[in-house]
Amino acid sequence: MNYESMSDFEINKAVATAWLPCDYDFNEKEGTVDLVGYVTYLGGHGIPDERLEKYGGFNPCNNASDAWAIIAENGISVVFMGGEWECHALVNNDEKFNTRHKNLRRAAMIVFLMMQND
Repeated sequence: MNYESMSDFEINKAVATAWLPCDYDFNEKEGTVDLVGYVTYLGGHGIPDERLEKYGGFNPCNNASDAWAIIAENGISVVFMGGEWECHALVNNDEKFNTRHKNLRRAAMIVFLMMQND
């Protein structure tokens, strides 16, 4: 799949589908995923209602508070090289997933999605 050609909203939606253990509806709202009906914080993954009210939706491509747990828990490495962020993940000590982008969070979410579809 060519994640680089996807919009931030499409990546955010795919990440939400893979990451959040809940039932919700998707509504595009300024590039974020509006998690309609998502009211509980489950299994260590999730977004409390107060955070949704403050930030207006799930947007890991552009919001560090949405992206960081995904980056940390999936062992996604981040390096700044030549004006872009390079994100990669290792499998059995061998680099298997990587991409570069000027937006660190977007690059990390692309690597996360690559890991899900392996």
